[in-house]
Amino acid sequence: NGMTLASTRIPYTLAIEGHLPKKEFFSKIDDKYKQPVNSSVVMYVLGIIFLIAMLATGNPDIFGDVPVALFWLFYCLVFLGLFILRKREPNLERPYKVPFYPVVPVLALIGGASIFVYAAISNPGYMAISVALTLTGLFVYRDNK
Repeated sequence: NGMTLASTRIPYTLAIEGHLPKKEFFSKIDDKYKQPVNSSVVMYVLGIIFLIAMLATGNPDIFGDVPVALFWLFYCLVFLGLFILRKREPNLERPYKVPFYPVVPVLALIGGASIFVYAAISNPGYMAISVALTLTGLFVYRDNK
């Protein structure tokens, strides 16, 4: 429920910041309820499609496991970014210190990568579709910069 309500704000925010096609469509606000109308409808329809796909495959766990594994791929990019930032900006003020650097980020990188790799091995078709859908965001973002 909370995710459904929060998800309606994502396309709306992307639209008002100019990062989404059809900015006027997704940024429309209902006068009475002050909610992003079109953004809500699109996200609700996507949610229904997701539920239908879960019922059609008969395996609802796969639709939870695969996105989590895909999230870990992005976490790995964050862990790599930590090393890059430390190399490029050695004198930058760091309000948060990484304990036992570089051991903790290396372990996190190994753990995150293994989650992604094992998910790709156990569900290659779903992972390929998930990665392909995620990569479509690059084209949407590129066209609206």
